[in-house]
Amino acid sequence: MTLHNKPEYNTPEIVARLKAHGMEVDTPSMLSDAFRVGYLSASSDWEPQRCDGCRCEFGGGDCDTIKRPEKYAAAK
Repeated sequence: MTLHNKPEYNTPEIVARLKAHGMEVDTPSMLSDAFRVGYLSASSDWEPQRCDGCRCEFGGGDCDTIKRPEKYAAAK
């Protein structure tokens, strides 16, 4: 997955900072994606994505409900 074509990861501020560090902006780049995620997670208003009814401490890709949906499908 690449974030170079997702608007929420390409705000004018992030694009300017990527360019200032000589990173790729318009093409897939794991380094640029890592910068985007790190920059957004360091933001004071950032919160991990959570699924409905999620109680895990991680959220996002580390969420047990997302990793193993079959385990939770029967509970619904």
